[in-house]
Amino acid sequence: FDPKRLWALVFKESLQAMRDPSTLLIAFALPVVLLLLFSYAVSLDVRAVRIGVVQESESASAQSLAAAFAGTRYLDVTFAHDRREVADQVVSGDLRGFVVIPQDFEQRLADRGTRPLVQIIADGSQPNTANYVTNYAQGVVQTWRGGLDGETPRAAVTMEPRYWFNAELESRRALVPGAIAIVMTIIGTMLTALVVAREWERG
Repeated sequence: FDPKRLWALVFKESLQAMRDPSTLLIAFALPVVLLLLFSYAVSLDVRAVRIGVVQESESASAQSLAAAFAGTRYLDVTFAHDRREVADQVVSGDLRGFVVIPQDFEQRLADRGTRPLVQIIADGSQPNTANYVTNYAQGVVQTWRGGLDGETPRAAVTMEPRYWFNAELESRRALVPGAIAIVMTIIGTMLTALVVAREWERG
């Protein structure tokens, strides 16, 4: 290993990079653009999913559950009183699904879990979004039902996951660190390929 030869190589490649503006763009501008794309344009978080809430029951508990659906940031709720009003919007793609609060909601609530409280209908043309709609709707119902006094008995052992890092579970904070390594690998490969191609063209 000869430090002088290494310094000569670095000096020569630096001169070549300064003479070729495209190399500077690839070395400095392209990584910044790619990181901005990964951090702001690419996101695995699903928020404000458009769904409908069909409120067939006018009871106070049904209205409370409908308000719980409207209060979450993950769902963009459109209210209706007849499922035919939102069925066409699901077919056209304006809504990703809808939740039906049936007329006998009070009786189902009094049965304490023997029958399902609501009906969840999701658009199956996008399976991932359909799973999000189903899981979000089930979460809203479980959270709302858990808030009722004496409705859900506490288990002997309760598991509560807590995230020390990225507590908001934003995919951006998980994508960017990995993207830095990928982008730098790609940039290094491209710069090496340009050097080899330039040496080949110049003999």
